[in-house]
Amino acid sequence: MNTKRSDFRKIIIFVALYFFVVCFFTWPLIFHLKTQMYGYPGDAFAMIHRIWYEKVNIPEANSPLRAEGQLVLETLASGFGKVFNEVVAYNLIVLVAFFLSLINAHVLISSIFKRNDIAIPLAIAYGVSQFNLWQGMQHIEFVLASGFLPFLLLSLIKLEETEKIDLKRAFFVAVSFSLCFFSSFYIGFFAILFMIAFFFLSRIFHGKAKIGNYFLSGLFLTALTLLATLPVAKSLLYKNDQSVTASLVKDISSSRKTEELVAYGARPWDYLAPSINHPIFGKVVIGFYSYLRQHLSYQFKSVYLPERSNFIPLTIILFALYGAIVGIKDRSKRFLSLLSFLLGLFMFWVSLPGKIHIPVFDINFYSPSWLIFKVVPFFRVYARAGILVLLCLLVLAAFGINKFLSKKVPEKARFWLILISLLVVFENLNFPPFPVTNLPNTSKIYEWVKSQPKNSIIVEYPKDNSKNDIGGGCEKQLDPKVRRDFSYDLIFQITHEKKVVLNQDFSAEDRVIIGDLGDKKTYKILKGKGVNYIVYHTTDLFPKNNPLDECQSRRYGEVPSKTYDKIKLVESFNDGVIYQIM
Repeated sequence: MNTKRSDFRKIIIFVALYFFVVCFFTWPLIFHLKTQMYGYPGDAFAMIHRIWYEKVNIPEANSPLRAEGQLVLETLASGFGKVFNEVVAYNLIVLVAFFLSLINAHVLISSIFKRNDIAIPLAIAYGVSQFNLWQGMQHIEFVLASGFLPFLLLSLIKLEETEKIDLKRAFFVAVSFSLCFFSSFYIGFFAILFMIAFFFLSRIFHGKAKIGNYFLSGLFLTALTLLATLPVAKSLLYKNDQSVTASLVKDISSSRKTEELVAYGARPWDYLAPSINHPIFGKVVIGFYSYLRQHLSYQFKSVYLPERSNFIPLTIILFALYGAIVGIKDRSKRFLSLLSFLLGLFMFWVSLPGKIHIPVFDINFYSPSWLIFKVVPFFRVYARAGILVLLCLLVLAAFGINKFLSKKVPEKARFWLILISLLVVFENLNFPPFPVTNLPNTSKIYEWVKSQPKNSIIVEYPKDNSKNDIGGGCEKQLDPKVRRDFSYDLIFQITHEKKVVLNQDFSAEDRVIIGDLGDKKTYKILKGKGVNYIVYHTTDLFPKNNPLDECQSRRYGEVPSKTYDKIKLVESFNDGVIYQIM
């Protein structure tokens, strides 16, 4: 009875500890769930809009921009959305995703080493890693999926431990993978590569002894995946399907090039660079990446945030190196330590640019992504595989910390454990500023739009006016007159409830034209889309510096000096103007 009470008390303590860690790294979100959002303006707005769309009955509202089939994410969004408003629901998903990463990382380490104490710093290193903290600002589904990766690795290790065919453990692998894959297809894709490598290495170490279990796991994986992805598969099989998933896979896959694997791969130094918002090292990191952009060729420049956020704390790296030595020397731990080392090395290789030319030796260096991309062109940002590198290093670091603390008396061991945990927290600091965005309750310009007839259709400006670089970046040498698209259309539809013509509703040819409101062709294109009003923004609605958007200052601008005579100015506000299409 006392043992059960003690175990329950430990669970409560760990839950409270990790909840505090989540609140600390997302501060001050917990006190402003209705008015603030974790992260910055951008892709996160699409999820908030989608939650709102699912619970309102407004025919004029644009369908949400999402890919069907990410069932875990959809279930959370739908469940929270029915109880809370869209902003609170989104923030709760954020908190749950981070919490799951912490808890499941703890369970992984404590299950392998039968120690709860050493799991604490490692769970913190994983749960609030730079990958999770930065990706969570735009793609919370990545954090949610990464929360199930420790669960997947644990299930693979348990499956590998048994010689006999084990139905339960094989099913455990299938379920853990499904939770990851149906949280995010992207992270799930890397989980597939990870499992293939795991089975391959285990086959080398153990020969044919494990093949029965691996076959059984594969059978369960196939069955669960086919069942859960049936709606998605249907949309891809039928050529006339117009779903978001179908268009994403068919159109994007056909347009992507292998050269993009260079731009979207991780660089080795990305694993060593702390956050640009770190209170001590942040300015140094900013200077380092600025130097790379100015002085090195494109193949050596790191990808933009959040994709390059693969930092692994030095504390974890050092203990992982020590753990690798300790584990390989110990016969009973050799397999798991060697497996973790090789898996981490493989995923590190996968995360690198697909092709790098070394001028000194005039040779090309290739990573597996170069070949994989030719088979599965939909996935191109291989830097995201870095979260699995961290996961493998956690296991190695656990070997190191376990050995290190075993040499200490309890009092000193407790001191070192606290110190290691604090070092990990310090290295992962990601503020100031705090990574939250204040969501405006109202705006006079949108109040005016809301007061118009329900069937009114609007379009938001400025639009990209670069002509030959539509949708490009915002390098310093870019002409100051160039504007980029106002890209927050959907979040404000929650306020005005009118149909919005979005950027993707225009053809590539039309996109080149519509940036100029003085062009008669622009008028004809907008008129053809049924647009009644143009909302032109002259100030930044989200003035807080956005490190994820180098084009922030170009998403608003001065009122055009001249417009086509049938595009009439009808209202002016402090933050923008309204034009009517006559």
